[in-house]
Amino acid sequence: MIDEEEMLHLPNLTDLLGLRLLFRGELCRVVEVLEVPPTLVLESLGPEFVIEPDAYGRPAKMGHAIRLVQVMTSDRLGLSDELLDLELLD
Repeated sequence: MIDEEEMLHLPNLTDLLGLRLLFRGELCRVVEVLEVPPTLVLESLGPEFVIEPDAYGRPAKMGHAIRLVQVMTSDRLGLSDELLDLELLD
């Protein structure tokens, strides 16, 4: 299991904010980094829009799709397959 001390040796994920990347063939940008559990929030940069719900689940506005990419595996033994699928463009 990767403990807190070993997590300090991972690159600072906030350095990825604003970078463009490919996630499973889809052009995205890193818009946020969540700390617990470590997760990258990606915004799709494609031409498609989705309906975004408000806090009550009602349709609120149109926007780009959001993808969440876990940094660690669920058992915290390594990096997630989703993270390893990312291809940095910037």
